[in-house]
Formats: sequence, C-alpha cells, structure tokens
Amino acid sequence: MSRLFSVVAIAALVLALVALPAPDQPTHGEAPAHNPSAFAVCPIIEGGGRTTEVAVVSTSGGPTSLNLFANGSTAGSIEVGVGDDGAAVIPVVDVAAVGTVGGLVELPSASAAASTRIQGAQSATLEACVTAIPAEVFLAGGSTAGQGQMTLHLMNPFAGDAVASLSVTSEVGHESSSRFERVIVPSRGSSVMQMNEIIPGREWVTVRIDISQGRVAAVVRQADGSGTAAWNAVAPAADWFLPIPTDTPGSVVIGSATPGDNEYQVDLYGPDGVEGAAITGVLSEGAAERISLEEVPGVRAIRVVSALPLVASLETGDEASVGVTTGATTPAGSWLIPSALSAGSARLVVLNPGLEDAPVVIRPLRPGSGEIAANVPAEGVVEVVLDGADGYLVDSTVPVVVLLAGTGENSGVLAIGVPIVDG
Repeated sequence: MSRLFSVVAIAALVLALVALPAPDQPTHGEAPAHNPSAFAVCPIIEGGGRTTEVAVVSTSGGPTSLNLFANGSTAGSIEVGVGDDGAAVIPVVDVAAVGTVGGLVELPSASAAASTRIQGAQSATLEACVTAIPAEVFLAGGSTAGQGQMTLHLMNPFAGDAVASLSVTSEVGHESSSRFERVIVPSRGSSVMQMNEIIPGREWVTVRIDISQGRVAAVVRQADGSGTAAWNAVAPAADWFLPIPTDTPGSVVIGSATPGDNEYQVDLYGPDGVEGAAITGVLSEGAAERISLEEVPGVRAIRVVSALPLVASLETGDEASVGVTTGATTPAGSWLIPSALSAGSARLVVLNPGLEDAPVVIRPLRPGSGEIAANVPAEGVVEVVLDGADGYLVDSTVPVVVLLAGTGENSGVLAIGVPIVDG
C-alpha cells in the first residue's frame, strides 16, 4: 500500500510541474559603461633622493584617486577632488614611501589626463601617464655608454600576470639575452630592468615590447651625468609631429619598429613655413637615426612621415639638464598638459600644420588664472611664455600640436600635450 501511495504522489507531482507556468527568466541591469580612457598608469619613485608628484587635469571637476601597486597588492591609495580650476596635484610622499613602483590613477572622465613629475636633487622629469596599452610598443633614444644609465620600467596594475618579450637593437645589431625573452610582470606589480647591466657600452638602444599576455605599460628613464629624462614606450605610427622650443640644443631621434627597409622624410617648419622633404633616409628594423638641431638652424617644428611605422622623439638640453618626449601622431582642437609646475616658468610651443590660421586660447589651470590668446599662422609655430601652473588647457578652432618646455628651475622638463578624447 505504501509503495502504491508513493507512485501516485510522484505522478501527481509530475502533473503539477507540467501544468505550472515556467518561471520568468532572470533579468540583468544594464552593464556599467567601461571607458578605457578613464584610467592612467604612472611610474612612481619615492625615496633615494627622488620624490614624485602626480598631476591630474580635467575639463570638468570630479573625484580622482591614486592607487600605488607593488608586490601584488596596494601599497597606498588616496582620493582627491579636481576643483573648479580643473587640476589637482598629489604628492606621493603623502600616500606612502614606496621606492620604485607603479601608480594607477582613476581619472574623473575621458577628457582628463595625468602625468608624473619626478624631482631629484639636480634634475626633474615630466611625462604623461599611459592611458592606452596596445599589444606592441616601441621606444628609441636610450643609451648605456659612458655615464648613460638606462632603466626600463614595466608596470602591470591589473589582475593576472602579464608576459612580454623584448626585441632590443643597438649599433652592434640585434641584442640577444635570455632576460629579454619572457619577461613576467606580476599582477599589480612591476619589473625594473637596468639595461646597463645587460648590454653596457651601447651608444644608442631601441626596444620593441611585444605583450603576449595581459597588459603592460612601459616607461624608460635615462640618466646622463646629473640630468635625467623619462618618456613612454608608445605604439609606432607612420606620421609624427614635434614642436621645438627656440634656441634649445638637442636632437630629434627616429627609430623604426617594423621589419623591412623603412623610407622616411622629415619636413621642417621654419620662420617662413614648411619645407617639404628637407631630409630623407631609410631605416632597417630596430635602427635609429639622430638629427642634431644644430644641423637644421631655425627649425621650429618637424613632421616625420614614413612608409612603415616608426617612433619620433625630441631630446633637449645638455648633461646637466635633459628632457625627452615622444611626438604626437595627429593634431587636435583641444589639449591638456598636466605639469605640477608650481614655481618658475614654462614655454608652450604650438604648431599649426594646417592651411588656415589657428586662433588659440591657453588657460593655465590654477586658482584665479585668466586666459591667454594667441594666433598661430598657417603652417607656423608660436611660442608663449607662461608662469608655472598645475596644468594647462589649450583650445583651438583649427587642429594644432602643443608641447611644454620648462625654463629656469624647471629646465629639462619636456612634455607633449595629451589630446582631449571628446573635445
């Protein structure tokens, strides 16, 4: 009897399940928007006679945060607000004593930028933090000869280890070392490579970084005598613009990142406009060419156009005061320059590669600042002397390219602007 009752109960339960309507499918809210431009990865040095300030500038206010990461964890963090003047400066000494690490900045919006100003006893560097991390980046201009100390800093602020391989070239050819072949950058950590220990005595060095797993931001620091410079490894391109400060010693460095013979030409912008195809040449993969500014007197800017992707950068100064920055790949109507130049002065160099005049408005980002108007003629360059500020906003009705060069106690500071994404 009990068995019969069990069979009947099971049958009734099955009939009930068939008769009941199916439950509604679970619904999900709209996924939060992910904007890859809303973060920046910055090299940080705090200690050993150096200190870092992180400058954040934005076209709109809002909160921003700095998270220092090392050894797989957060070593310190702080959140501040970007005020009505559009800028905030974060001294890393107020966050943590961390040595050489990476920093992840959560930007207020896509129309924002960050940079690190690393101050030593005798020199300072300024470089925009990395907001785009492609699978391949390239850098040129390093050296391990004489007093040259070249340091490559690879940073991974994300979860999961990253893996990169390096293709290194110098005047002796392709450099072979097991330390270049599978570089693991740990999750929320860094890998710091002293290139002098691996390939000493090289007059020039180029590095291509191929990322096979995860994401890695890369920056190089070059010390020569008492001067130090820093610049990012960037995606190669076939078109580069570089405004050049007047009466400044230095060089333009071109490095080819692609297999094959790479034909290039350098157009010079002088007092009377552009001189097309003033310099031409061919580079093999990994090779670099250095063009001294003394060889092109009166040059105010250059444009490098090539058949295959390469990287072009500007070096200025001498052994006591060195500045390096990579060029811009395209003109834009709005630019941000985070600087943290609270004292001294700076020069803003504006290139207008277009065929019509460019009315430009410059706004130093500091409390109580006004606007500075300038007109940049077609295919011309204008240089404006500015007081120090936490940053600068440059707007133009015609696309231009802007570069900041420090003067006085800020000499050696050199940085290309950051184009505003939605400006």
